[in-house]
Amino acid sequence: MKRTAFTMIELIFVIVILGILAAVAIPRLAATRDDAKIATKVQEATQFLNEAGAYYTAHGYFGPLYKMTNVRISTSIDSETRDATTDMNDTSAVTVYLTDGNGKSCVSFASGIASADGNITVKNLTGGTPICAGIEKALADKNVSSTAGITHKFGGDSVGY
Repeated sequence: MKRTAFTMIELIFVIVILGILAAVAIPRLAATRDDAKIATKVQEATQFLNEAGAYYTAHGYFGPLYKMTNVRISTSIDSETRDATTDMNDTSAVTVYLTDGNGKSCVSFASGIASADGNITVKNLTGGTPICAGIEKALADKNVSSTAGITHKFGGDSVGY
């Protein structure tokens, strides 16, 4: 009677190989997930600037920043995220923040007190999370924001967003 089965050594080799593959693949999957979050947040930041520019072009002034966009933004550092349906007074959103998705603020958008000047300053904050670091680097590479702040002017001498 001839038996056909795997020996114990063969099974151990298969388990070791699967363990090595898993040890390599799992960190790469986590990094891919972070890269996707970073790409989404960078797109949201540029979308916010596009929508702010369109609002300024249509009205000639900036209203409350949270009302000019569909991007989920925060109205204070590390606070709850608000959207355009939130009932707030008009002076509370001179500066809004893009978060990393976990409530940590990464980038600020400020229109200043004189909202009719057409300027929005985009500034990187030290969020301290890997996602914030990725967002800050990607926006700095695109010349959208910096730690000192980059001012984008809409209307008249527009930067073009």
